[in-house]
Amino acid sequence: AWMNDVPKLPGTVNIRIHVDMNQNKVDRFYLNYETNAPFDYIVTDDDTLKGNERVFIVSRALPRQVRHVPRHDTIPIIGTHGFFVDGGGKCIDTLFRKVNEEFDEAIIRVHVIECYLNRALAGKKYIEKLSGQLITKPGIKVEITDNFMSTDELVEWLSQNTINFYPYKYNDGAGLGSSVDYALAARRPIALTWSHQTRNFWHIPEIFVENNSLRSIIERGISPIEHLHTKYTHENLVKSYREVYEKVTSIKFEDRLGIYDAINVNAETIDDVYDFIFKDRKS
Repeated sequence: AWMNDVPKLPGTVNIRIHVDMNQNKVDRFYLNYETNAPFDYIVTDDDTLKGNERVFIVSRALPRQVRHVPRHDTIPIIGTHGFFVDGGGKCIDTLFRKVNEEFDEAIIRVHVIECYLNRALAGKKYIEKLSGQLITKPGIKVEITDNFMSTDELVEWLSQNTINFYPYKYNDGAGLGSSVDYALAARRPIALTWSHQTRNFWHIPEIFVENNSLRSIIERGISPIEHLHTKYTHENLVKSYREVYEKVTSIKFEDRLGIYDAINVNAETIDDVYDFIFKDRKS
């Protein structure tokens, strides 16, 4: 694998930032880290996992959040985005069936970009065909877009929906899905299916469609997820990376860099945080 080709220079600490983790991978790395060269540690932002001396759990960080303005849509607008898989993963057919079951009038907005790395992922034409098969009520309209959006544009697009719904399959052992992070930043109600990719929300049963209607999730607003807007902040992300730095180097962060206050002021993106903490730093 390409990861094994990363150079291990004398006097350096190699840390792998791993986004698709589960507890089995965490435990295996701890037991076999000496054979996992060239990496000494793993950092992951999955706070459902239990870390150890070699695997550190850091905070998730949302994209830039929009200001919450309550919507009062006469016709509900149900949005979703990401990659959709024909037969597995995140399945748009679940959303179509759920909306068709609950509403006589609705607007479904789907934003999808074709993934050139995996042709099994469903693109715009497939989703159009599927909506024609599953949406049987004339009052339900489907809008599908596939243009590239910047992060800010995507969050703004999601904020224009009454609710954003992410229909993952169960996917036992999968890492966390990241699409929902954008929906959190949009500060709209969120509906989910029970999946290992949504396990960081399992403590909020009110937003899962297995036991809740979309109508009831909309009526509750964002109160069930409001605590995550203050938990998943860039400030908490920087703090958790600072703690990792101090653990792996045994050097106080301020003593080595002296820029923690600057990070709090200037770190707008995850890349800014990584640059501040790790760029050109060795121990």
